Amino acid sequence: MSVDIVELSCYEYISLIKDIEKFPIGLYGLDKQRSDKHSEICDLLGIDKSESLKITDNFDYKTKTGTDLYLELIKLKGVKK
Repeated sequence: MSVDIVELSCYEYISLIKDIEKFPIGLYGLDKQRSDKHSEICDLLGIDKSESLKITDNFDYKTKTGTDLYLELIKLKGVKK
């Protein structure tokens, strides 16, 4: 079994968000990494970043996984996995 690179990137994205929540003082480096990872995911999927915000801004990062985020984002592209 292999993991899609986009799915792995979704796990990394969620990890960055959780790290940012641990440091509420706002570490620029972490937020830039999160933003770059978001852009990478959108580029890999061929979706518009502004459209993906409908999902990423309302995603429950505390109870859902990178796979859940991946599945939601590929729906934007119309990809069936």
